[in-house]
Amino acid sequence: MEPQLAGGEVNISGRRVGDDAVFSVRDNGPGPAPDIADGVGLANARQRLQMAGGSAAQWHVGPAPGGGCLAEFRLPWKDGST
Repeated sequence: MEPQLAGGEVNISGRRVGDDAVFSVRDNGPGPAPDIADGVGLANARQRLQMAGGSAAQWHVGPAPGGGCLAEFRLPWKDGST
């Protein structure tokens, strides 16, 4: 989003898919930088995701269909009743 002088839009959503909680963060910026995986913020987020979901946690960051950037992560669903 940074190169856009006029700002942009960020959409955050979450849903349950089978036994997983799936969260998506999408923007309408210029798309991910080629070195996006090397950033400190994403490294920290990835580490926290692994702490929360263990080996079942999944993470993907890349270009969004139609432009922008899409980050999606998946954790095992916990309903709090166990």
